[in-house]
Amino acid sequence: MPVVTPLIGASLTQVWKPPVGVTPGAAGDATAPFDLGTTVWTDGGAGTGSGRTIAVFCRVGASGIAIGGTAGITNGVTVAAAAGNTYTNDTGQALVTGDYAFLTGAAAMSP
Repeated sequence: MPVVTPLIGASLTQVWKPPVGVTPGAAGDATAPFDLGTTVWTDGGAGTGSGRTIAVFCRVGASGIAIGGTAGITNGVTVAAAAGNTYTNDTGQALVTGDYAFLTGAAAMSP
């Protein structure tokens, strides 16, 4: 499912790491390619019926996220998934603490 918001470099399959020598966490945030919490629209998994129409850029918090696994996002950092705050790892890669990625979620759209 591609990103449809015009934002150079935004990708649902890319995972970014903090620079070598930077402790994963807040210290690496200034080096991230996007601001934490940046939100883009996706095509919603056209043809797959996933219904995940947004992607939020975040830093993986204390727990890794398996391929296809879910997490919540608070202040741009992953937390435990909860009702109304569940995003999916569609990168195709298992994420570890300190990784940066776009996670996908469902959002209501209105005209």
